[in-house]
Amino acid sequence: MHNLTLGSLFDGSGGFPLGGLLSGITPVWGVSMSKLALDSFLSY
Repeated sequence: MHNLTLGSLFDGSGGFPLGGLLSGITPVWGVSMSKLALDSFLSY
């Protein structure tokens, strides 16, 4: 079985990557104009 990864455009609050992480999918990258949103993404 392959390890799944995801990327997130317009990451916002990071809900999509967090949901993926909780489902066993590894968030690899996220894009947002908000530094706060990116800091949230990097905290995973």
